[in-house]
Amino acid sequence: RLVREAPGGRLLKRSRYNNAGYDLLGHIIYLVSQQRADAFIRERIFEPLGMRGAGFQADEHPDEAAPFDADGQRGIKEQQNWHCGNAFAVCTIRDAHAFLQKYDGLLDPAHLRAYRSLCFFRREGGIETLLHTGSGDFAAEHATGSKSFYRALSRSVVIDMRSEYGSLKLVVAQNRSGSNAVLEPPRGMGNR
Repeated sequence: RLVREAPGGRLLKRSRYNNAGYDLLGHIIYLVSQQRADAFIRERIFEPLGMRGAGFQADEHPDEAAPFDADGQRGIKEQQNWHCGNAFAVCTIRDAHAFLQKYDGLLDPAHLRAYRSLCFFRREGGIETLLHTGSGDFAAEHATGSKSFYRALSRSVVIDMRSEYGSLKLVVAQNRSGSNAVLEPPRGMGNR
């Protein structure tokens, strides 16, 4: 409600992108746990799930170049220096899969079947990258236009990349035995 409403309780006529909800959640986590939100999420979510490739955009990578100014003083690391998802969380596909395996248990299966598409990465303008994951028919039908494609699968990840030069959509899927990965181009694209 805080994010959607203007001061005085009047609804905004047009929605505006706002990350205030993440700041508010981080403050609540700190008040309750006395931990910063990133440390709390790392300790309570990433580590128990074995998400070793997960982190936050503000984390320093050991191979990342540190900025320096002309007199040799270390500069301030820029925000948004690589593409990341909401709340600046970044992770590998393997880590996203581990998270979603556990996330499935939190929600009613009927709700998941009705609509199961989570957008992890998005950037407005230029190039748009979306990562959808699904455990119901929606993701496979969305990706391939065919429900039959999904029936043999237990999990799928759809990667949809668009730019002014065209689009590419891949389905990365695992069969029920967990042994095979499948890459499918969108219908009509062939092997281009």
